[in-house]
Amino acid sequence: MEIEAPQKKVHAIQPVEQVAFVFSGDDDRIPHVFALREDFPEVPHLNMHICEWPRMLCLYEESKPELCLRMTPALLIRDTRMWMTLNACGKLHQPDQPLEPLLVDTSGFAILPSEWRKASGRDLTIAAASKTYGGKIALRLSFSDDPDLDQDEKPDFALLCYQTRPIVQGRIRRMPATLPDLQEILSPTGFDITSQLRADILDGLASPSKKHLLILITVPLARDEQGEAEAYHTWGFLPGDRLKQQAITCAELSELLGVTAEGARLLSSGYSDDKLGAIGLDTVRVIEGVSRSALAAYNDTKNSNVRIAAIGCGALGSQLISHAARMGFGNWILIDHDLLLPHNLARHALTYPYVGHSKAAAMAHHASQQSDKRDGFSSLSEDVISPDSHEKLNQNLAKADLVLDMSASVAVSRSTSLSDWPRAASFFLSPSGSDLVLLAESADRSLRLTSLEAQYFRAVVRQEALGQHMRQPVGSIRYSRSCGDISSRIPHWKIAAMSGIAMGSLEGIPSSPEAIARIWSLQQNGSIACTEIEVAPCNIIKVGLWSIHLDQGLLNHITRMRADKLPSETGGILVGSIDFGNSEILVVDALSAPEDSEEWPTHFIRGTSSQLERANAISERTAGNVSYLGEWHSHPNGCGSTASGDDIRLLQFLSSGMSRDGAPGVMAIMAAEGISIYVQDGPEAQPNFTTYKPGNA
Repeated sequence: MEIEAPQKKVHAIQPVEQVAFVFSGDDDRIPHVFALREDFPEVPHLNMHICEWPRMLCLYEESKPELCLRMTPALLIRDTRMWMTLNACGKLHQPDQPLEPLLVDTSGFAILPSEWRKASGRDLTIAAASKTYGGKIALRLSFSDDPDLDQDEKPDFALLCYQTRPIVQGRIRRMPATLPDLQEILSPTGFDITSQLRADILDGLASPSKKHLLILITVPLARDEQGEAEAYHTWGFLPGDRLKQQAITCAELSELLGVTAEGARLLSSGYSDDKLGAIGLDTVRVIEGVSRSALAAYNDTKNSNVRIAAIGCGALGSQLISHAARMGFGNWILIDHDLLLPHNLARHALTYPYVGHSKAAAMAHHASQQSDKRDGFSSLSEDVISPDSHEKLNQNLAKADLVLDMSASVAVSRSTSLSDWPRAASFFLSPSGSDLVLLAESADRSLRLTSLEAQYFRAVVRQEALGQHMRQPVGSIRYSRSCGDISSRIPHWKIAAMSGIAMGSLEGIPSSPEAIARIWSLQQNGSIACTEIEVAPCNIIKVGLWSIHLDQGLLNHITRMRADKLPSETGGILVGSIDFGNSEILVVDALSAPEDSEEWPTHFIRGTSSQLERANAISERTAGNVSYLGEWHSHPNGCGSTASGDDIRLLQFLSSGMSRDGAPGVMAIMAAEGISIYVQDGPEAQPNFTTYKPGNA
C-alpha cells in the first residue's frame, strides 16, 4: 500500500507498507487490519490483541452494524491509507483526547397499597414512617411479602386491622378523641373495639415490645338500612396519652387496657373507665396508593393498555418512558444492551445508584416505581442487531402492538423496518437536540420506516424552514480514553422538552392507522414549530440484488418534470443513500435539468452548471446522509422506458465512476407508461433493470 507521508515524519511510517485485512468467516466483526512490517513503530491508535506483533490498527469508532451501512472495500483501503498518513504526520491522535492508556384535620397520613382490600390473604405491614412539616406523621404501608420491602428499615410499629358490619351513611359526624369516643361511634355496628384490642394484645398480635401501634378500622357504608355496602371508609388511629398529649408505646397501652406482662407471658387484669378515658386517639387520614389505572385517569391518558416494545433506553428514551410511567400509559418491554455509565446522567432519567446496571433493567425498575403495584414494565438486555438475540426478541416483540425505536441508530431502524415485527415508530433528535423527528409506519406496515426515512430527508432537502435541521452541536466531550467515548453537548432541558412532545404524540399513534412523518423544531424564542411531512405510498422495486425505495410522491415529481418539457427529453441527477448492509437504495430526490442542458425531442445532454455545488449542498444540509446517487432522464411520448445504446453507455460510465467508492451505477428512465430503473454493479458487471408501471407491483 502506497502511503502519502511527509519527509519529516513524527512516526516512522514508510512510503510503502504491507497490510493484511483479516475477515471473519461468519462476518460477525469489523475486518481486522494488521501492519505486517516487523519493525512497524508503536504509534497511537493501535488495538490490543493477543500478540503484540503484527501491529493491529484501530481505524473506526463506530460499531459494526453502523459501519456496515457504509463499508466498502474502497472505503476500507482509503481509511487505512489515511490512518497511516495521519500517524506519519503525528495528527491522528486528536488534541482533545487523553493520553493513550497503558491499561380531615388529622395527625398525619397512612398510605395503603391501592388494591389492599382485594388482596385477601396478604398481610399488611408498615414499611416507612416519617414526620411531615408541622409534626404530622406519614406512614406508608406495604404487603409483608413485597420483594422491595426493606426489613432493616421498617419502623417499630405494630398494626391491627379491623372491619365492622355496615352502617348507614351519614351516621358519623365527628372524629373520636379517646378510645371510649371511638367505642361510642362504632356502637351501631356492634363492634367492641376495647375487647378486640385486649384480645389481640393477649394473642400477641400487638406485642408490648413494639414501640407504637397503628389501628385501621374499615366501616362499610350502605345507602339505607336494607341496602348493601356501596363504599368502604377506612380510618387510622394512633393511641396516645390524652393528659400528656404524647404518643404511648404498646406496653403503655397494654397496661391501660389491663394487660400486663409477666416474663414472656401476657396476663389479663381489670381496667377502669378512667384508664380507658386516658387513651387518646390521633386520627390519621388513610390514602390509597396510586395504581397505573389511577395514573391514567389523573392524566386523562388514552390507549393506556397498549403494549409497547421500546428499543433504546438512552436520554430521549428514558425521559419518554418516565413520562409514560407517570401517565399510566401502556404496558412496556424495554430493550437495551448497554449499561448506564456516569456520563449518561447528564441527560438520563435514571439516577446515580443505577450506574453500572443494565439500562433496560434499571429503567424498568425505575418506571415501575411510579405506581404502587410496580407493574407494567419488563426488560430485555439484548442487542437488537445481534443474530444471537433474534429468537428471544421475536418471541417477546410478537406480543406488542407497537415497536418503538428510540435508539438513535440507523442500523436499528433499518433492521426494525425489515423485520416481521408489529407496526413500528421511531423518535430521534437532530444532532443539536433542537429538533424532534417522528416516523411512524402505517398500521398495515405497507409504508415502513426506511421508506419514511427517504421522504423525511426529501423534506429536509427541499424545505427552507429545515435548513438548519441537521446542524451539528458545537464541540463534543470525551468521557473516557477509548476512541468511541464521545458525548454530545446538548442541554438536558432540550431532551426534557422534546421527550414531553414525543410522549404527547405517541399517545395518539395506536389509534391512527396512517403513516406519520413529523418534525418539531425549537425556535430561538422558545416556541415550537411543527412541520407535517406529507407522506406517499412507497414502491419497493427489486433490481438484481438491490431493493429500490421510490415513493409515489417522488414518482409524481419526476412525471411532472417530464410533462413540463414535452415533446423534448429532460433529466437531471438523483440523490439518495445506499445501505450496503441490507442492499437497499433510497431515492430521496430527483433534481431538474441545469440551465446549460441540451433538451431535444430526440436526445438529452445534461449540463454541468452548479450540479456539483447542488449535490454538495444537499450532502451538507443532510449531514452526509444524502448524496449523489445517479442520473435520470425522460423519453418522449411514443418511446418506452427501455434504455437506448447511448443510455447503456451512460450507465457504463456511471458504474465505472461510482465503483471507485464501491457503489453501483443507478439510472432511471421515465416514459409515458412507467419508469425503468437500471443498476450496474461495476463496469465489468451486466446491468439489471426493472420497469415499474403505476398500478403494478
